[in-house]
Amino acid sequence: MAMKWQLWLLFSISGMLLISCGPRIIKDQYLANVVEQADADQVTLQMGPPEQVNPRSDGGEEWRYRDYQPTYPTKDPGLCTEYILHFDSNRVLRDWKRKDCGVKKDG
Repeated sequence: MAMKWQLWLLFSISGMLLISCGPRIIKDQYLANVVEQADADQVTLQMGPPEQVNPRSDGGEEWRYRDYQPTYPTKDPGLCTEYILHFDSNRVLRDWKRKDCGVKKDG
């Protein structure tokens, strides 16, 4: 009986972690697979329009996306992950990085 309870708890925790990290893992895999290949239009089709676009001194652009994942089990506003993408002057994705941007603030 105790073993069933422990297994149930392990699977429940694993499921919550997968649900909360799933979108990030998918985006990480997509971006890793299309660096040096995808152009800005293809990235927009996959990830949607960026929240912010900044011109770069080399003629390219820096795009920023923010994702908010609810915190479980409370479903508070959630943790923030920011994706920063760099495109060259031909609009080809050259590199990207992901960083933690804290907790979403209400308001």
